[in-house]
Amino acid sequence: LCVRLMSQRRHILYLAAAEGRFESIPAILSVIDNTHEKLDGYTPSQIAAKNNHMATVCELARYDISSIYDRSYIDGRSVLDGLFENLFNKMFTNSTNKDNIGIGQ
Repeated sequence: LCVRLMSQRRHILYLAAAEGRFESIPAILSVIDNTHEKLDGYTPSQIAAKNNHMATVCELARYDISSIYDRSYIDGRSVLDGLFENLFNKMFTNSTNKDNIGIGQ
């Protein structure tokens, strides 16, 4: 998602996620956003929107880190690949399961 689109700062975000330091990611994103860099053809407002999505991921990770964050991927996916997959599984599923957030119905 936004990490993949922010190639110049991606390594910092991957490091924070790999270490489970989700509380630091919004601050990193804030610094990136405040520089108003035009990354890969995106405008500052598009970057800010992506940052907002990442901040939501971080909040979710703090809420339920056991089901969102998992270091045990053996198929070559990164920590963030698994994090985002689990986030979207929670967001875009039916709301009858109390563990799902139920966004996007």
